[in-house]
Amino acid sequence: MGVVLKNKLCGDFMKKSYYEWIPIEEDLPKSGGYYLVTHKAEYSVANFVAISSYFNGKFDVGKVIAWRDLPLPYPYK
Repeated sequence: MGVVLKNKLCGDFMKKSYYEWIPIEEDLPKSGGYYLVTHKAEYSVANFVAISSYFNGKFDVGKVIAWRDLPLPYPYK
């Protein structure tokens, strides 16, 4: 596979992955459960991705910036 094609596929994947995130200013989960979140750590300038529970209107990690549903597991046989 050529470098150009690899870069295009990677770019398409990254674009799709980026747009599946939902900023918390736009919406919150409709029900309790576990979600993939991007959050800002208290003593860091970096953002982190983690699995977080969401119950009673709150995530259990620091300042959540965006969230999304957990991906489906790989369908092994």
